[in-house]
Amino acid sequence: PFDADRDGFVMGEGAGILLLEEWDMALERGATILAEVLGGASTADAHHITAPSPGGVGAITCMELAMEEAGIKPADVTHINAHGTSTPLNDMAEAVAVNKLFGA
Repeated sequence: PFDADRDGFVMGEGAGILLLEEWDMALERGATILAEVLGGASTADAHHITAPSPGGVGAITCMELAMEEAGIKPADVTHINAHGTSTPLNDMAEAVAVNKLFGA
């Protein structure tokens, strides 16, 4: 992903488990809390049936809504888990969106 010489996606396998629990319930049972979900958002980019908007508008809007719900600013974000499809149009739109919101 995000490579000028890409020629498709990278196959990989993995598994993970994510357990979400109400904060008060976790505290009540003495759980070790590793993270907190502060906010989230979901949007759709209807620019084209198979291509995102070149300017990354859909991704920008989604990230802005998620940060607004979480009450944080771009400077507070310490990790971005990119979609990274290894397609020229999506990689460019996603890179533009991340750069516009978080800088180079």
